[in-house]
Amino acid sequence: MSQKLYVGGIAFSTTSEGLRAHFAQSGTVVSASIVTDQFGHGMGGMRTPFIEVPLASYATNSPGPGNCREMGRKSAFEASRLESLYGNEKSYAAKVAQSVDRLVKEHWLTDAAARRIKQELTRR
Repeated sequence: MSQKLYVGGIAFSTTSEGLRAHFAQSGTVVSASIVTDQFGHGMGGMRTPFIEVPLASYATNSPGPGNCREMGRKSAFEASRLESLYGNEKSYAAKVAQSVDRLVKEHWLTDAAARRIKQELTRR
């Protein structure tokens, strides 16, 4: 009998293959995958405005020695993609503000942090 298992609280750097290999130690794994959004960002947990209303894709698969993998990388979206996602700067700012307000309401962000993020929007 097949069953699905949803796992939370995994490291940002976890890959689908790493997840499969981990659970394969306990038995047969039919499939394993990290659920991502349209930008390749992992779903679940507390999603900051930078992930919820992104200007870039973020990844942890940076090559190199030492802690390069943990440092990750940022790939900025091209202007045409930003325009298709948000239309204009005002629309982008409104979506970020909506995300920030939700996070304050859910007690993930303080009022002070929310004000700082919103002030940054006006300096862009």
